[in-house]
Amino acid sequence: MMMPEGTRTNLKHGEYNGNKYQLIPTYISDFVLYNNMTSNKEVKNRDTINIVLDETKTSVRKTTDEAEKEIPRYTKAVNEYQQETIQATKDIADSFLDSQKEVIHSMQSLWVPYIENVQK
Repeated sequence: MMMPEGTRTNLKHGEYNGNKYQLIPTYISDFVLYNNMTSNKEVKNRDTINIVLDETKTSVRKTTDEAEKEIPRYTKAVNEYQQETIQATKDIADSFLDSQKEVIHSMQSLWVPYIENVQK
């Protein structure tokens, strides 16, 4: 295939001799070079992103594994708190009911003689 006239010249980079086809190889080679540079940058960026995400993934796994190991300790503390709360509720209920019993007995001791007198 014949090259268009003026495409094979000893022109310096960027010089134009008037031939519209003269700069095509320059643009193509610059484009390929730019794409290779961009591609290399993209690969480096992708690798960096992958490294950071993998490190984050490892860190999250480590943290969650440690948290899982702490569950029995927290469960024990919560259970103890619940047991103490239940016991305190029992104690309060017992004390309240005992005091109500005493109040009722006191009231009965006051009212029984009065009621007996009223019925006579």
